Amino acid sequence: MEENDTFASRPHERLTQDLWLDILARLPMRRRATCCRVCKVWEKDLAEMVVYGVATLCSSLSEKGAAQVLIKLHRLSPKGIPADLGRLDQVRRFVERHRGAGGAAIFRSADDWVQLASEEPDRGWLCCGANMTMMEERTRVLMRPSGKSQDFGQVLGTLTGHTGGVKSIAFSPDGKLIASGSWDKTVKVWDAETMEAKATLKGHSLWVDCVAWSPDGKRLASAGGDKTVRLWGFEGGHEKCILTWHLLGVYSVAFSPDGKTIASASADKRVKVWNAETMEVKGTLTGHSDGVSSVAFSSDGKTIATASADKTVKVWDSKTMEAKATLTGHSDMVTFVAFSPDGKTMASASADYNVKVWSAETMEAKGTLTGHLDGVSSAAFSPDGKTIATASADKTVKVWDAETMEAKGTLEGHLDAVRSAAFSPDGKMIATASADRTVKVWDAETMGAKGTMTGH
Repeated sequence: MEENDTFASRPHERLTQDLWLDILARLPMRRRATCCRVCKVWEKDLAEMVVYGVATLCSSLSEKGAAQVLIKLHRLSPKGIPADLGRLDQVRRFVERHRGAGGAAIFRSADDWVQLASEEPDRGWLCCGANMTMMEERTRVLMRPSGKSQDFGQVLGTLTGHTGGVKSIAFSPDGKLIASGSWDKTVKVWDAETMEAKATLKGHSLWVDCVAWSPDGKRLASAGGDKTVRLWGFEGGHEKCILTWHLLGVYSVAFSPDGKTIASASADKRVKVWNAETMEVKGTLTGHSDGVSSVAFSSDGKTIATASADKTVKVWDSKTMEAKATLTGHSDMVTFVAFSPDGKTMASASADYNVKVWSAETMEAKGTLTGHLDGVSSAAFSPDGKTIATASADKTVKVWDAETMEAKGTLEGHLDAVRSAAFSPDGKMIATASADRTVKVWDAETMGAKGTMTGH
């Protein structure tokens, strides 16, 4: 990350760090242990735990910027907290290894930290990260503008059964089913009308980052941290195939409009293009300098768009697999990319809190959707292309007019970061997935919540 891309674009992070350092400076060392006692696992002494926690909070900064925070913390402590930059290197390697579709934004909730702690041998500093993330959430609430909440209508149902935050959501082509991928390593399939769970698909050994339906609705693809893409035949929920060519976690998967091709995007900086029938690799898209967080096909299948942590969107010819254009303008990692139904427009979501709208014909920026208070993890066009829904770590989903780029409304109700949003095929509903372990279904016209699916 560039040196100038530090605190300036993340005011809430700057405030959180200042508050944390101030608390440490004011509290006697004896009380600091009490302050951090929610960090249940102690594998190192308190001083090292604090260094780990602060370094982790600064993991999205440049090495120089993070080092300055560690040095400041060292000077504040009367007993001399060791500012070992070797630990910073360990933290940075951890972030690279576990970076999700939203990059460092995957660490926006305490639930994320708890899940990661269960996978890591050195868990103490992860638990400290959970504690600090909860502090950051309190800070974000204090910074949020006050205002009267909207009336979202009656919740029709609450479903239980899953145990982790929900990272991805997708309606089946006929709109009758909703699939969701979760931190709990499973995919759930729900009845969109009754909001009851129809199946739980198990097979991934780590979290599920993305789910996608084939155009005919007969297959469901899921991708996750275990480096695999899994294809499921939904009749009976059996696993049909496992694609294992990626070297790191797979963040995104998409079917071509004709269902004959699958594209998968990975932290290994590559996009694999597969024959959906033979499961053989047709080609590899290379050119991004950092993990690829999202992949999407245009409506005619001739173009593939990819979003990356290198802050760019690349546009590719799906036949020749050559890059046609590189779109720049975001100041932080690009977390998601989507085409409008007519293929003429693209939307890219970013950790820089913004969504950019591009012409897929001229490759020029048409405008920027600004209003979220935290990184944006998802963007979805309505079936008629007139509306865009964006999901953010600020716990909201914003709904925009795709032509005027003005906000039409804000969906508030989730208790944690919203990871994904999707329109139903008829455009009447919006489904949202959140780190609070729930899926909410909203009326796309009245912006009212129709039901809540919980348990992830």
